Amino acid sequence: AAANAITTGNVVVGSGAMGNSQVTTASNNFVGGLSSFAAATSGSNNVFVGNSVAHLATSPTSCVGIGSGVFNANLTGSSNNALGASTMAALTTGNFNNGFGRSVLGALVTGWFHVAFGDSALANSATTANSAATANVAVGPAALQGASGATFNTVVGVGSNVGKALTTGSNHLLLGPNVGSAILTTGTGNIYIGLGSVIDAATASESNTLRLGASSVPVIVSTAINTTTPVTTMGGNVFAAGAMGVGGTSGPTWTTGTVVPTATQPVGSLYSNTAGASGARLYVSAGGGTWNAVAGV
Repeated sequence: AAANAITTGNVVVGSGAMGNSQVTTASNNFVGGLSSFAAATSGSNNVFVGNSVAHLATSPTSCVGIGSGVFNANLTGSSNNALGASTMAALTTGNFNNGFGRSVLGALVTGWFHVAFGDSALANSATTANSAATANVAVGPAALQGASGATFNTVVGVGSNVGKALTTGSNHLLLGPNVGSAILTTGTGNIYIGLGSVIDAATASESNTLRLGASSVPVIVSTAINTTTPVTTMGGNVFAAGAMGVGGTSGPTWTTGTVVPTATQPVGSLYSNTAGASGARLYVSAGGGTWNAVAGV
């Protein structure tokens, strides 16, 4: 293997490195470690350092692997960077992935465009092999650990377990330690920002919801945020599309329109008639669908 390495522009250090198969066109590789890149055939421009790094890889291109057991399958993909024991251990044809930390992206087989930092981030389990997930960013220990077919998610938690329960959801933004760690598994388009596991979905498939907070309950919750009719609850007050509620869901509201109000609203509710003349612009509800105009407004 050493002779092959010299004639093809490789630098090889370690017993069995690039030595267990017939090297053919592999070139411009730096390999250091026992049995690393042992099955090389045509891979090029790689850096592999550590015990058994890329041991079964045959033809990867432009990959960097540092740490025992990194790239431990038949890697043929390109432009993957792995730092940490057992990181990307199952990767075969995936491309453009970056993983830093022990067992990061450990079950990834064919996914693309992942960025993962932190012990077991995007690691997944053997029962839900992360073979289809694509383009996730996970920062923090166990961040997005259970993702199997999840796509286009960004999770960041200085702590642990942010987005840990997510499996196949997409387009989520989760920020904060333990945020979205227990309930959210699928869904799409959620934004959760806060401290602690209380910032999580109401149901496993929740979608298009904003949750903000740092206490025992979310301070701000908005539903249908990707639609034209979002509804926001803040500190017990409700703000709907075209309406504002004060004092909880049963409290007074403030709505708008272009005609005289007739709808039943709680006593003390306000209505602004944007097309009204003086004396017919602002109304106060007396309950039961009765409204009184405020004179001079």
